[in-house]
Amino acid sequence: MLKKKNQENGAAFEAKPEKLPEIRNFVENFCHSCAVPSNEISKILLAIEEACSNVIRHAYLLGPGEITLKISRKRDKISFSIKDKGKSFELGKSKKIDLKKYIQSERKGGLGLQLMRKI
Repeated sequence: MLKKKNQENGAAFEAKPEKLPEIRNFVENFCHSCAVPSNEISKILLAIEEACSNVIRHAYLLGPGEITLKISRKRDKISFSIKDKGKSFELGKSKKIDLKKYIQSERKGGLGLQLMRKI
C-alpha cells in the first residue's frame, strides 16, 4: 500500500549513458519514499531506464543534452514525465512489433517501446 497522498519530485540529468545509474537511484528513492512494492519498482525502473536510454541514443545524436524527469504520486497512482530538447519522435507513429517475426529475424534491439507499453 502506498503511503502519503500526494508527492512530487523532479530533477535534470545530463543525457549520457553514465548518468543512467543516477537516474535509476532518483526513481528508486522516490518509489521507496512512497512505499511502492518491490516488484512494481522493478517494472518502473525498467521502463524509465529504457525511455531515458532511448533519449540518450536517439534524441541527442549530434551533441550533449539534458533529460528532465518529473515523478508524481497522487493517491495510488505514480506518473512520470521525461522531457528532452533533442530530435523529436512521435510515439503514435511507431508500429507494434510482431514478436514471432522479430524472433525469427534474430534482430537485436528495437523492443523498448513495446516493453514500455507492456509495463
